[in-house]
Amino acid sequence: MDGFHRTQAELAADPDPELSFRRRGAPFTFAPDKLLDLVRRLRTDERLTAPAFSHADKDPVEGAIAIEPHHRIVVVEGNYLLLDEPVWTDVSREMDERWFYRVPEDVALRRIIKRHVQAGLAQDEQAAEAKALENDVLNGRHCVAHMLRPDRILEEIDHTVQ
Repeated sequence: MDGFHRTQAELAADPDPELSFRRRGAPFTFAPDKLLDLVRRLRTDERLTAPAFSHADKDPVEGAIAIEPHHRIVVVEGNYLLLDEPVWTDVSREMDERWFYRVPEDVALRRIIKRHVQAGLAQDEQAAEAKALENDVLNGRHCVAHMLRPDRILEEIDHTVQ
């Protein structure tokens, strides 16, 4: 779903671009109408492409993922695929199955902090945690609070040895 981020140019044209860039990754910073068009075409078009996301350029890359006739299963992954809000609900209804992977918030936060540091989005764990709490955690809570019923819920399993 990352290929459906709105571009930096689109965010810069928003009424409050500072908010749009700070909250990039929130539902309003995506183009769910484009995702809806793609998932609908999956049933009718023999060949099509989907966008990917360039972390180096911080923008979507059109046509980066080829979907060919021999691809029998297409997995669409993303935070908002069960979101009970306009357009997102339409996207969800196009899915044959909707799964939700439940992860405790503290586990998710630790993973986000690590990812932000590794990706260079934050210079250290303290900055990464502040960034995550200001955006990623809010987005996750929003998803859970406004979630359509999934077909299946997968639970996180703690494999750490005590």
